[in-house]
Amino acid sequence: PAAQTSRRAALLASGLAAAFPRAATAGAAAPVGSYLPPAPGLDGFVTFTVPMDRTPSLRAGTIKSPYTFALPAAWREGTVANIQSGNYCQPRCDEPWTEVIFSGPGGAARVMVSPLKRLTNDVRAGIDKVGTPAGVAQALGAYVTNNMPPEAEEVVAATAADVDGRATYYLEFNTPYALNPPRSLAVATAKDGLAYLFVVQATEKQWAVSEGALRTVAASFRP
Repeated sequence: PAAQTSRRAALLASGLAAAFPRAATAGAAAPVGSYLPPAPGLDGFVTFTVPMDRTPSLRAGTIKSPYTFALPAAWREGTVANIQSGNYCQPRCDEPWTEVIFSGPGGAARVMVSPLKRLTNDVRAGIDKVGTPAGVAQALGAYVTNNMPPEAEEVVAATAADVDGRATYYLEFNTPYALNPPRSLAVATAKDGLAYLFVVQATEKQWAVSEGALRTVAASFRP
């Protein structure tokens, strides 16, 4: 039922909001362009494919296959706090956790994962069985803003696509009163009983200069 789906999605959003720090900062790591391979057909970008021993969930076997996405070569990998990484609860985490964080002059990106059972009783379901793009956009609002759900006019776009045979939602927000950066692109999909949430965010100044690059990063995500 729609009401039940909305409630479950709201529960996920509240967990994500609690887990999402107010700012993603680059660590001391080298620029990703110095060690990752070039992204095919994308000048100035590299391809990040997570190693299967990189994060607590991968080492525990919670995530069974690597996710991948493109990044601007100048970005750097940040440090995920232990409590946000799910290290304390793998392989049976009930709450969403942060996998990886990257940031650079043009913005920031992160991968978050949640057990799909928080959204639906069918752990084999796709994101399209959880709700409509607009419904998921509203449910994830607190996560995107880190302080309040977006107003209807702050949801710029909410669309669905079939990507490699998997239902995928592309969401865009402009939330000027958010604690997190106001410009946000989010990708929501599901695989192997997990909900994947890939978020790319930027300040207005970053967005004005790097919108195209940020859209490329968001569109490149594959679980």
